[in-house]
Amino acid sequence: MSKRESRAILEQSLCSAAAIGHREYYEIEARVGPLAFETPIYRDFFAILGDEAEAGEEFDAVTIAQRLVVKHPGAQADVLDIFEANFEHLRIPYYCKQLNEHIAHDRVRQLAEELAR
Repeated sequence: MSKRESRAILEQSLCSAAAIGHREYYEIEARVGPLAFETPIYRDFFAILGDEAEAGEEFDAVTIAQRLVVKHPGAQADVLDIFEANFEHLRIPYYCKQLNEHIAHDRVRQLAEELAR
């Protein structure tokens, strides 16, 4: 599995965990930040959850899908996959740590590329 595929799986897993509820969303936001998601559909999914949380709304697949398909036509299946995943809440710190390691690795690679230029 490539690093990009591994990161996408982490992002999907964290979106699934965040969709459990506001507490999980805010825990993930605090651990990795809203800009940690590189994959556009997961970045936008997480942003929509943030909007819903700020408005005090509960997370539901229909509302999220309706908003997400505006930017990602055909994303309904992705939303259902995220909501149907059985994510173990206790894994949030581990997956956040893994995603932060991907982010750090990417930053080091970008810095090396800049220095090489």
